[in-house]
Amino acid sequence: MKRREVLRLAAAGLGGSLAAAPQSFPTKPAGAAFRGLKVGLASYSTRELTLAQTLKALQGMSIGYIALKDFHLPMSATPQECAAVRKKIEGAGLQVLGCGVISLRNDAAQIRRALEYARDLGAPTAVVAPEPEALPALNKVVKDFDLKVAIHNHGPEDKRFPSAFGVFKAVQDLDARIGCCVDVGHTFRLAEDPAAAIRHCAPRLYDLHIKDLAGTDLRPSNVPVGTGVLDVLGILRALVQIRYAHHVALEYEAEAENPIPGMAQSFGFLRGALAAL
Repeated sequence: MKRREVLRLAAAGLGGSLAAAPQSFPTKPAGAAFRGLKVGLASYSTRELTLAQTLKALQGMSIGYIALKDFHLPMSATPQECAAVRKKIEGAGLQVLGCGVISLRNDAAQIRRALEYARDLGAPTAVVAPEPEALPALNKVVKDFDLKVAIHNHGPEDKRFPSAFGVFKAVQDLDARIGCCVDVGHTFRLAEDPAAAIRHCAPRLYDLHIKDLAGTDLRPSNVPVGTGVLDVLGILRALVQIRYAHHVALEYEAEAENPIPGMAQSFGFLRGALAAL
């Protein structure tokens, strides 16, 4: 047998053995992105950008959820305008999970308009900052809507609802659709543990704003998530443990004119941290 024929048969045999024994690469374990949590953006983060710029950035980061602030859709928007914005967002491959934060007065008509805005946008949750005196009116109006209302805590400067623990206490006798939006940064600035607040508010935790802070100074100073002083891993563990099913909204308040790098870094940290938990 000629040498050329020997090499041809050897090559054919090698190819056959490779086909018969497929390679097994050491890839990461299969699992849902962000461990199944609905990690998205509170669009206050991109308040200096257009909605189109915001959606393009989120597409590039493979983020599928958003909560709109009125910078991107005025509260005065008609039902038709709300529907058009929803269509634009869904056309970009994202889902609207919320809107706000919306200030609520002790005015049933104003409260109704706010909830109609959320409904027309297709948001399952309206994140609100009500006057305490507005809770009875809110409790009455919300019965006409198939959505949830999450009261946001705003930390030491907030004379109404500074603490998530206080929000949870305030909603106990209200309609079950009314609950909490825990802002982990403002919770931390009260020297309260965000993870403990998450567990405490779990039965009525309908929204969450996630962020990180540069230090323990009472003044909020946002930095990319994972680079500051908050125990972000503890926060994420709490969310996984309670099987949290609502929006985990990144609120990156720094660098308003150029927030995309900080947003991308934050989402990258959250994605990796949750994969490693």
